[in-house]
Amino acid sequence: MVTTEEVAIISEPNIRKDVFEWEHNGTTYRILNVPFEVHEEFEEDLLDMSVSITLSNLRDLMVTGEIPETVLDYDKFANVL
Repeated sequence: MVTTEEVAIISEPNIRKDVFEWEHNGTTYRILNVPFEVHEEFEEDLLDMSVSITLSNLRDLMVTGEIPETVLDYDKFANVL
């Protein structure tokens, strides 16, 4: 059980949006506005599990041509998949 004292200690990470980019068969794909969690105690920014799953699904759909775009806005698809 989490007490109110513990809730006060737990801090929300800072969120920043960045571009997720990769190349496949000579085509560059980009997903814009991907939310990353900025944690001071880690050297790298982290992805939330649900963001990671959504990125994986979007990547698969883009590479197979089911989404015929090479640039997407994450914010437009985050609640769809």
